[in-house]
Order: sequence, then structure tokens, then C-alpha cells
Amino acid sequence: MMISVFFSGSGRTGAPKRLAMLASELSKYHEGVSYITHRAHEVNQYVDQLGVDMKCLWRPSLLEAGFSGSSLFKKFAYLLMVFLYQPYLFFFVLRLNGKVVVLRSTLSGFVYFAAYFVPGKKVVLDIDLELPDSPLVNLARRVSLKRSSLIVTQYESVLEEKLSKEQFNAIRHKVVNITPGIEVFSNSSSASSLQSGSRACINFLHVGKVHPRKNQLFAVRLMAEISNQNPELDFLLRMVGGIDDASYYEKVVCEIRDLGLESKVEFLGWRDDVSSLMQESDVLLVTSLNEGVPNTVQEAMVIGLPVIASCAGGIPDIIEHERSGFLMPDFDESKWASGLLSFLSDASKVLEIRNAAREYAKENFSLEAYGAKYMEVLRRL
Repeated sequence: MMISVFFSGSGRTGAPKRLAMLASELSKYHEGVSYITHRAHEVNQYVDQLGVDMKCLWRPSLLEAGFSGSSLFKKFAYLLMVFLYQPYLFFFVLRLNGKVVVLRSTLSGFVYFAAYFVPGKKVVLDIDLELPDSPLVNLARRVSLKRSSLIVTQYESVLEEKLSKEQFNAIRHKVVNITPGIEVFSNSSSASSLQSGSRACINFLHVGKVHPRKNQLFAVRLMAEISNQNPELDFLLRMVGGIDDASYYEKVVCEIRDLGLESKVEFLGWRDDVSSLMQESDVLLVTSLNEGVPNTVQEAMVIGLPVIASCAGGIPDIIEHERSGFLMPDFDESKWASGLLSFLSDASKVLEIRNAAREYAKENFSLEAYGAKYMEVLRRL
């Protein structure tokens, strides 16, 4: 079986890195596995390091800008470019040796529409999260769900959240849930000052591209509330991630200034040493409005870094509240702050959470098991 794993979106971690690791694992079972990307993609160097066969797909720069938040003219230009892109995409996929094509996200039903209609190819739809409803998203979802031969989801409720019971039952037979695995480079642990109960500076970490979906504004406001509830607490929030939405970034920067948090919040931008930053941190904050199963949460759990997270997407599937982490059901700064302060003051609870998170990660986040399960379902095609 020849397999082509597509990723041609934006971003440097998360989905592109995860699909690269998947391609690497699948290549252990079959030689004919290729990772499809585009020439300028940031993940290409990582794919080279993995030794995975890589093929580059031309992708117009206009498609990188996306559709949401654009002017009417840019939206029209985007839709026109998607339409003009399809003949090239059709023949690119047709020439691939792979008989199985793995496409990420139901939005591929629009951007990569032609790939679903190439004769002799079976499409596997890999879903990490579902975007909010819109006419464009709904159209893409209908195409991708109907035309795919197999649907792999990262968490069980991802489609049930968006589809009616009748719609979900119509595709249930081809839906398989596989929790992603992650790459672990060492057995290092988080060097948290909380273990000893010391009251050194508390280091909060937030990882994610700067975008409304990642909800950095809430994280900043949470820091202000923590300072209000415990003015004596010395803390620092480090925010890691490239700027995906410049206007949103400016809002976050203005909020930091308006709240007087310039000395308490740092923007580190894109970093390739997130694992080291995690080891220096005391708590990982995940304030996302929409998620799949985040790499950063899994990586934090592997080293025993406590995670305080929203209930977005598949996060509740891997964190058990007050056992292996903390889940916050709504976005109330006061509740998050009081919960965090209570947790920070209880050294025994910190140790309990760290140990439980590590144990769960050890049992459930194996990259080898991820590849094996994926290969098992691909053999059904």
C-alpha cells in the first residue's frame, strides 16, 4: 500500500509536526510513504531529519492568508484562487504513487476539493478539531465527510458536536478514534519550584500561535486577576507562539499595557525549545476556545508539568479533572485565579497531579502505538 500524507497549511508545530511523525511511523510498515508539503513550509527541515520521503506541492501564497477576517475583495480573490487551484491539485494527486491519500481537516473538502475526486485514490480524512459553522465550512464538511473512505478523529465527540444524530449515523461506519502519539526526546521532568513548596517566582507558560482561537487575551486578564487576589505572589507568564493574527496580537499587547502587566507577561514569539521552557515552568495554561488534542498538553503531561486548561475539544479526553490536571468549564477569570492559587499553595496536590499526569502519558501517548493503530485501520481500505 502506497500512502501520501498531506499537510500544506500554516504553522510550525501541532498538526504539521504530528502528521510528519505519523508519516515516519507509517514508513516503518511500508516503504511507499510520502509527506506532502510545500517548498516554503517551516516543517520541512523536521521532515528531513525524520528521513521521510517528501514531495512539494505548489501552494499559492494567497491561500495562506485564509478566508476569515479578510476584506470582501480578498475573500473574492481567495475563492477565485481556490477554484483555479483545483486542476493543478487534481493532476498532482493523480501522479502520486500512493493509493491512499491522508488529508487533514474537513476544510480540505474545500481547499483540496479536487483531491476527493481523483480516480484510483482513497482519501483518509484526519480530523483534529472542527471550525465554527459558516457556509464555507459547512460546504467543505459535506464534501469531505461524504467523499472520504475513512475518517480518523483525535477525540470521540469531535463530529458529534457539529453533526445531527442522523448525519453522524450515516458516516459512523467509517469513523475511527485514535489518540495521537507524541515524540519524547528524554525522560526529563519539570523543574517546578512548587515541588518543594518554595515560594520562588511562579512561571506560567502559554504555548500557541497568537490567534483568537488560542485566547491569549483571557490568559493576560487571568494574570491581572491573580495579581488582584494575591498581590504578594511573584509570577511571570511567558507566551510562546508565532503571530498568526497581527490585529489580535496588537489587542493583546494593548491589554498587557492597560493592565500594567508589562513586567509580568513576556512574549517570546516562535521558539524551537518549548520542551526546555516547559522544564523551567510551574504550570502550563491552555486557554483555547477550540482545540483538538494539543501536542503541548501531551508534552507537558509526559514531563509532569501541571496543566490548567479549558474544556475545549479533546482536552477532557486526556485530562481527568483534579487527578492528572485541571479543567475549567467556563472562562471566568475569578474562578480560574482562585483555582490556580489554591493549587499553587498545596505542594502535596502538585506532586499528586505531576505523578498522575506522567503515568497517564506513559500509558497512552506512545508514538509507536499511534502508528500501529493508524496502520491497522488503513489496512481495511
